Amino acid sequence: LESIDPDKEDGNFFDLTVLSGKAWRELGLEAATRWQYLRERDFMEVFGMSKDAFGKLPPWKQIFLKKKHGLF
Repeated sequence: LESIDPDKEDGNFFDLTVLSGKAWRELGLEAATRWQYLRERDFMEVFGMSKDAFGKLPPWKQIFLKKKHGLF
């Protein structure tokens, strides 16, 4: 398991329930990039990898995983 960089935990973050529900629209978040608003530790728990590792996946794999977790 990768360690979490505390510097990546600053900023605006939301729970998966907010990002996968309808509330993200009211917050003005972009649909394609709302996964970036999960805290790193929450992202790792849900996706089983870091955001950096996710970003390196091919687009088709990212879409599949985002659909699986209600973020597409």
